[in-house]
Amino acid sequence: MSDNPIAYWRSGGVEPAALHSGRHDLSREQVLASQRGRIMRGALYELGSRGANAMTVASVVAHARVSKKTFYETFDGLDDCVREAIQTLNIVAGGEMARAASEADSSQPFGRLRAVSLELLESARDEPVLTAGLLAPGFGLETPGAGDWALYGEIRSKMLMAWYDDERNRTPDLPETTLPRAMAAFAAFEYALLRSLAAGKQDELPAQADEIISLIIAILSNGRAEYQPPA
Repeated sequence: MSDNPIAYWRSGGVEPAALHSGRHDLSREQVLASQRGRIMRGALYELGSRGANAMTVASVVAHARVSKKTFYETFDGLDDCVREAIQTLNIVAGGEMARAASEADSSQPFGRLRAVSLELLESARDEPVLTAGLLAPGFGLETPGAGDWALYGEIRSKMLMAWYDDERNRTPDLPETTLPRAMAAFAAFEYALLRSLAAGKQDELPAQADEIISLIIAILSNGRAEYQPPA
């Protein structure tokens, strides 16, 4: 494998055995290096760059460098492919977030929350279109709709709550948070990401980590905050 895992799975990498739906104990580069993964990556790229209404099977297979025959041997259709891609990468991304949290310096204030936020900001810098595909709602497709996005949003928000509560265990005076606040905090985080991606300024995201993390903490603790993204 290349020393640069992002370049490895962006290029398609080596062809391991095809991945099967439900097998999610692999790293992101392993998931996306398979033929099935290349198709899913192509679907997410198209979702992030074109939007759900403009993407087609033809555009997905062109990006994945496979034939339509291979596509239809692998997936029932475009919606089936995008749904599996979204589900798989949300699960893989969740594993990456958990890894970043486990490796964080928990003695630092909000150490786990900061480590995970920086991991996501760096991922957005390195893979902006893929990040947009994961965050932008898949409306316009039949199956990946509001229910799926609400589920992923709630899972991420509960993770935020857990990392915030790490600090509350050390700082009892810190206000208790709620799930609505956590969902608002993650929505603000996603907005900051998408605003930078839309402006083509994703390279600046890691440098904005302190500002964005402060925003998240403020919303978790008091339910409101003001944030002005870079012009």
